[in-house]
Amino acid sequence: MLDATAKIIINSRDDNTLIPDLDNNIPKDVEEAYLIQDQVVKSFNYNQIGWKVGCTTEMAQKFSGMTEPFSGIMFQETTFLSPNLDIKSYMNKPIIAAVNGICCGGGLELALSADIIFAAEHASFALPEIRSGTVADAASLKLPKRIPYHIAMEMLFTGRWLDSEEAARWGMINRVLKSKDLLASARELAELLASGPPLVYAAIKEVVREAEDMKFNDALNMITKSQFRTVETLYRSEDQLEGARAFSEKRDPVWKGK
Repeated sequence: MLDATAKIIINSRDDNTLIPDLDNNIPKDVEEAYLIQDQVVKSFNYNQIGWKVGCTTEMAQKFSGMTEPFSGIMFQETTFLSPNLDIKSYMNKPIIAAVNGICCGGGLELALSADIIFAAEHASFALPEIRSGTVADAASLKLPKRIPYHIAMEMLFTGRWLDSEEAARWGMINRVLKSKDLLASARELAELLASGPPLVYAAIKEVVREAEDMKFNDALNMITKSQFRTVETLYRSEDQLEGARAFSEKRDPVWKGK
């Protein structure tokens, strides 16, 4: 059973698809789950740099059916510590989050950093840090700017869980989808964005990010004077000329990203 479960997870990763229901291949206890994790990790050929811990609060353990925190492995290739990762370039690309289960604590903070969030019907959201006597630092900064202040404060103060429908009602997420449609819908949107002008996306991302705490006129002046790096790049680009040319010629533009 261990080999079969590990194979299902490895195949899903290789095929870039969601892990299907494991049915009779669910590990019977934590020790068995760790053995499966070891088999999966060995197939990655990644460099381990540390550990991450989940279900650290009593509330999270009760929700997930765990009786204690559990650990997972962190890899250099999947963190911002990777020397091959261009962080500034990454920050200026559209980011779509697809939430297919529990999204709490640091996971919710990561999702809030995305530009667009899709969630499965069974997904749930919370900030349980209050239960362990600590501050949800990034969420304390981001969440009150993303949803109504009083709802954000209730989540921060109480650790209350939101289901997908309520999260969508408050504007935390964009769409609620069936689990089987979640990844396909996210990819469909990603393909739509991939056909668009990359330099414009970069400019939008930088302007929105930097202008969040600026006065309107100050931000607008920086845009019109091309004082944002990405805006200056856009206005000096071939794509800027191509967009105007395609519009006048009544054809689809061909973006080059330069």
